[in-house]
Amino acid sequence: MIITTTELKAYTVCPMLCKFGTKPAVDPLLIALKRALTYLYSFEMSNNKKVLEGSMVNKWDKIWRQEAGDLGEDELAERAVEGWLIIKKFMDKVYGSDKRVPRIVNLSHKASVEKIHFQTVFDVVLHGPKEEVTLLEFGTVRDTHNLRWQLETDIEAKAKLYLLKRSLGRSNCTLIRYNLNKNLNKTSIKATPTFMKDTEETILGIVDNIEEELFYPSPTCKCPHPERCKS
Repeated sequence: MIITTTELKAYTVCPMLCKFGTKPAVDPLLIALKRALTYLYSFEMSNNKKVLEGSMVNKWDKIWRQEAGDLGEDELAERAVEGWLIIKKFMDKVYGSDKRVPRIVNLSHKASVEKIHFQTVFDVVLHGPKEEVTLLEFGTVRDTHNLRWQLETDIEAKAKLYLLKRSLGRSNCTLIRYNLNKNLNKTSIKATPTFMKDTEETILGIVDNIEEELFYPSPTCKCPHPERCKS
């Protein structure tokens, strides 16, 4: 069986989302911000130098206009400024002084676990001293309430860290998520032996449910097509 980490997450949100392949709507500004921040590391990896702020201003304008859709000029400009302030803060507080080296950017990855073939995409993987490896994620969720709980219950993020650790063996692996808001809230989890054991049991359990076609509507799901769950 082949399954993506996105499908794992969909099942935990609501099994019916997994069944129908429904994708939740995401604010285009958050999508553009994720592209822009990932670009910083892609550029650095290709050119062996950091992106300058002046160059990033033009790059951000291009990315934002591609993702913005049919917004009016006033809202387009207002949200462009909102996004740029987040990018600038990330460059000033994180990226500019980061000594870790980007080794992976937007890499599709496949791995097998007990005859199950998993597929995922690693956004940014940084290598530091003493075999330290960091998986960077940029959170596309506006809700900043209890971010620690959000990350610890996000099976897609945990599955990505689990798969990265499996592929690297003894490296010390940590996932760090920056939530894309003006405060750039940061949360993290480490791939400890307990984490690896618990995450493997969880993802294989979800796969078992999908294979058995155990699909049912979650009482907390905000599905855009609730009529399909009643049929």
